[in-house]
Amino acid sequence: MNLFCFYLIFSIHFSVIKLETSDTFDSSTNKTIELFEFDNLYITILGALTNNEHITILNEHTNRLYRVSSHQEIYLSSQSFILDSNPLLIALKLCEIGNTSHAKAIIAGEGSDGSDLTLTAISYVSDFYHIPVLAIASRENLFSDKALYNYIVRLVPPYLYEADAWFSIIRRLKYTKVVLIYSQDEEGRMVAS
Repeated sequence: MNLFCFYLIFSIHFSVIKLETSDTFDSSTNKTIELFEFDNLYITILGALTNNEHITILNEHTNRLYRVSSHQEIYLSSQSFILDSNPLLIALKLCEIGNTSHAKAIIAGEGSDGSDLTLTAISYVSDFYHIPVLAIASRENLFSDKALYNYIVRLVPPYLYEADAWFSIIRRLKYTKVVLIYSQDEEGRMVAS
């Protein structure tokens, strides 16, 4: 198992390169690159998403040139895979695809079982290699700890902020009695506690 972990870390380490401007690009990640002549930045985004619909949406918004200013353009491309329920398989897929794509950012969806173990597996790899992760669905308070998860950027607030907002409203309106009705799913239990 230690040999596997060493191989995993070694392969990821050599897949990360610095972002630079270049006239030649490795065309193994996207065949449309050969159609363009680049004098601009090239950025690959790695998508760890939940289904093919999300992968299609990511591909629609990447694999093209974006004008940043009047004299600079950025070419965005993407490589994606569907999340597995096993965190070790997620790390392996992340390494396999990331090794060929040289990703500069990772977009992470919510795992199929609703568990945040998938994001934990992705975040350990990304923290080690300093690749930012955009978490589009995770609301766990654990990921707010920047000592452990330094490279996670969430697009939704954690449960703690939602509960704090509700208590602020209750205090502001000076309610003395409150009835809390919640569902038995993960979100309901987290806000209620």
